[in-house]
Amino acid sequence: MGMKTLRIVLLGFGNAGRAFARLLLSKKRELADVYETEVLVTGIATAGRGSLVENEGVDMQKALDDVAANGRFENALALSSFEVIEKSEANAVFELTPLSIKDGQPAIDHIAYAMNKGRHVITANKGPIAWAFRRLAALAGEKKLVFLYETTVMDGAPIFNMVKYALPGCKTLSFEGF
Repeated sequence: MGMKTLRIVLLGFGNAGRAFARLLLSKKRELADVYETEVLVTGIATAGRGSLVENEGVDMQKALDDVAANGRFENALALSSFEVIEKSEANAVFELTPLSIKDGQPAIDHIAYAMNKGRHVITANKGPIAWAFRRLAALAGEKKLVFLYETTVMDGAPIFNMVKYALPGCKTLSFEGF
C-alpha cells in the first residue's frame, strides 16, 4: 500500500504541545512500521515563542531544544495562527492553545478557520467545546471533516470512544471517580 504522510499544524506549544511533540518523536518508528504513516509537523503557531512553517517538516527536536534553551524558536516567524494554518500544507490542525473560560476564543475561531480551509481538527481545548460545540460539529459535518475532542474530558480518558466503540449493546448504570 505504501507509506502515507499526515501533515499537521500545532496551534500552541505549551506543556501539551511539547509533550505531543516528544510523543511524535518517540513513536516515529512505530507509526511507520505499524501504521505505515509518517507524521510531519508543517507548522507551529504560538503567541509568545514565535511561529514556524516548514512544509517539508519542522525539525521537532530542534523546536523542543530551542524552547528549552531560549523560551522561543531560533528561526521564529512573526505569523499569526491563521497565517500558519494558511501557509502550511497540513491535513489536520491540533488546537492546543490556552483555555479562555470566558468565551472559548481564539480557539473557536482557529477551529472554524481550519475547517473552512478543509483541515481536520483535533483539540485539547475545553473552551471551544463548552462555547461552540454544536456550531463546530455542524461545520465539520458540512465540510465532511473529522473533529476530535476526546482529550478535553478527564485528561484524555477515552469516554466518547469507549461509549461509541467499546460499549455498544451495554447499559451503563453509573460512573464513579476517586
